[in-house]
Amino acid sequence: MSTEHAASVLILNGAIVFFVGMLVGLPYGVLRARGGSEEALDNWRISHVQNLQNGMLLLIAGVCASYIDLSASLLGFMTLVLVVAAYTDMGAWIIRPLTGHTGVLPDPPAANRAVFGLFNITLLGQFVGIAILIYGAWSRWTTIAA
Repeated sequence: MSTEHAASVLILNGAIVFFVGMLVGLPYGVLRARGGSEEALDNWRISHVQNLQNGMLLLIAGVCASYIDLSASLLGFMTLVLVVAAYTDMGAWIIRPLTGHTGVLPDPPAANRAVFGLFNITLLGQFVGIAILIYGAWSRWTTIAA
């Protein structure tokens, strides 16, 4: 994957995830105004913030793409895992406030298991993606620092 392609994929998907984060802030505001339960307010607030944060992560990785030193395949893999992680987290943080299932443990019902699975895919993808980003930044730094 070329640097320009990776940057455009990360920036486009970052903007989409950020926009969804803005949208899921609306239920939080409505519940706040109508006196929703603390649990519902917490779930929608965290959904709002997590999606904004994931969108920013993708936007920042997209902007940094031209400043890191990675092979085309490793850059493509980093892009893939970060984008997938952002969308799986988005899915988990939309299912959680809609159903009330936390996904902390893989217990029934299916919605709870889905949230648990999505959160775990997110964690793996974000750790791997950021580790690759750090490796690319380190590689770039060592070549220009010498």
